[in-house]
Amino acid sequence: MSISSIIIFGLNGFIFFKYDQIIDQYGLFNDYLVAINEVGQEMESIIRQENFDRKNLFFFNRDKLLSNARRLRSSTEDLNLGRRYTDLYFLAQSYTNEATSAIRLMIDGYPSAAIPVYEQARHLFYLTNQHYYRTYETLALNVNQGRQQAARFRFQLNAAGLSIIVVLIVISMYLAAALSGWITSPIKSLTTIVSNAAISNHEIDTIVIEEHNIDEYDNLTTAYNIFATRINEYFLDMKRNADLERKLHDEETRNLKITNLLKVSELKALQSRINPHFMFNSINMIKNVAFIEGAGQATELLESFGSFLRYNYDKFDKVVTIKDEYQNVVDYFAIQKIRMGDRLIFEIDFDQSTFAALLPCLIIQPLVENAIDHGVSSYISDAFVRVEAKVVEKRVFLTVEDNGVGIEKKRLTRLNSLILTDNLENEFEGSIGISNVISRLSIFFNGDLHYKLEARERGGTIIRIDIPYKNDNG
Repeated sequence: MSISSIIIFGLNGFIFFKYDQIIDQYGLFNDYLVAINEVGQEMESIIRQENFDRKNLFFFNRDKLLSNARRLRSSTEDLNLGRRYTDLYFLAQSYTNEATSAIRLMIDGYPSAAIPVYEQARHLFYLTNQHYYRTYETLALNVNQGRQQAARFRFQLNAAGLSIIVVLIVISMYLAAALSGWITSPIKSLTTIVSNAAISNHEIDTIVIEEHNIDEYDNLTTAYNIFATRINEYFLDMKRNADLERKLHDEETRNLKITNLLKVSELKALQSRINPHFMFNSINMIKNVAFIEGAGQATELLESFGSFLRYNYDKFDKVVTIKDEYQNVVDYFAIQKIRMGDRLIFEIDFDQSTFAALLPCLIIQPLVENAIDHGVSSYISDAFVRVEAKVVEKRVFLTVEDNGVGIEKKRLTRLNSLILTDNLENEFEGSIGISNVISRLSIFFNGDLHYKLEARERGGTIIRIDIPYKNDNG
């Protein structure tokens, strides 16, 4: 409000200044008339009455007239009045020059010469008065116009002042709202963050402190950041404890699973090794061979059987090489070959690069046994089982293939889904089982293996397993 008052006061002062200029001109104009009349009176007294004592008063009034004429000439910027004031100035000069000349001639004793000059001065006096009154009419018109313009300008100024006041009020309201928003916005933002933090169940973000020049907000933000930091430390401790508990639980579960698998493997391996039916059949076969062919083939059979039993007893709970597994499979096939005769064709293809690879005991032989017992045991002839091991890009690929009765597609899908569960063993009663083999490999290699049961194109089944190449050198 004070700014608008200053502006209006200044503009009013400007109006009054202009109006005062016109009034000053009016005063100078009247002084001009008074001065020229006084000069005329003194000239008449000196010339007509020869009253030479008034000459000093004449010269004083003359100088006053000329000074007044000069001031009047420079008192306006109006072109029309300026020309008229200039004419009055030069008329005053001409008039006073003629009057001065006439008076000097009278004083010097030349009255006859002074009279014509006096008449010329009187003529100039009349001309000056005529020009004065014409100029007076113009000045009066300007004064009236100035008054009207001043009134209009004052009205416009008051309207403009009112508009300025309204604009300043609007600006003040806007600035007040902006200032209020500037002050309350950080507080509202902090309130929202704190409200969200109150219902959060995860880590809380801290607030970056910015320059607000609001000490209370900075104090609240600092306090909130301390609170958020402590809460986050609490969440971090909880997360660490939860991770530790989960790892301990996983380790306990893994150890328990390994223990159970070892017990199952041990039990079933023992059952397989001391299966009376298997041992009885083997002994009968040895006896029959010894009877028919003599002791040579019986010796080979006994050697294979002894090696097979020794491997099962000595290494069933140890880590072995694929070369050990290879020899065990060869011994097992030698026994099965005697049992099945020419109706079983057996192929074994192990790359020597696989021999140093490590794996748990009794991995390949149970898969071969499964292929014979559940695949080709019922064949009268042309039973075929093939075992392959090779290394590709630091991984060992094991394949056991048979041309047996095969597995239906639906059941094959079911078996693949049950490989890592104990339920798969129910599908192949009497063997350690594919599930046990896969589970022990998964534990040994920390889950880094791939396996799949497939149907053979020409009938039969294929199981494929690939595991990392791991040896004594790491």
